[in-house]
Amino acid sequence: MSNENPLLAMLLESQSFVGGAGDIEDEIMPIEAQLAFGPGDGAMMAGADTALERDFTIIQAVDPAENAETYPDWEERVLKSFVLCNIFSRMDPEMHLGWVSRIKVMPITSEHYQEALGWLESGFPDGIPDWAGDYYQKYTDQLSDQAPDTIPRVLTCPHCGGRVINLVVRRRLEWEARAGMIKINGVDTVVPTSEPDMESKHTAVVTCQDCKAYADLGDEEWQLPGISN
Repeated sequence: MSNENPLLAMLLESQSFVGGAGDIEDEIMPIEAQLAFGPGDGAMMAGADTALERDFTIIQAVDPAENAETYPDWEERVLKSFVLCNIFSRMDPEMHLGWVSRIKVMPITSEHYQEALGWLESGFPDGIPDWAGDYYQKYTDQLSDQAPDTIPRVLTCPHCGGRVINLVVRRRLEWEARAGMIKINGVDTVVPTSEPDMESKHTAVVTCQDCKAYADLGDEEWQLPGISN
């Protein structure tokens, strides 16, 4: 089981790096495998507002025409790139019918879908299966190729080929003022004699969690929400 959150980048967080997930979905065209997803096919679903560990969702496409009485507008929904699916998840382990945006669909093999179906009886695993992380990685890479200005590609270590790369940002605060001396509890103590000027400095590196290789980043080479470089 993988303890890492492989996050389908911008589709798994309600507040993403570049904006709300709903806006992101509208900007990205589905890739070939997502367009080919049809009745009988199984998949994982990227929940736009919930991280994978909290709501691991499995879906299977069904024929919307067979549910026309329930969804008389099914053709319009299909044209808008939605897929009618049987859905169950860690948070809601009861199978139910619902519509899924095609861009959230990550097709999986029939074997993996059958394995997931077994969780309805045995319960979801405590962690995320390694194969699930592999699917997320695959579709993140492909969607990033299609929308490089919107979806970040997970880095690859040039030394060992590892894909678990961390961005580490360190912040250092510096205060500078004229210095004076005063006795405090009988001890000569240096204190400022003018209003200190404060400067905030950041350094950023990327580090490979497999081989521990690292690289320094210049100020123009990284961004972190809420942090100014």
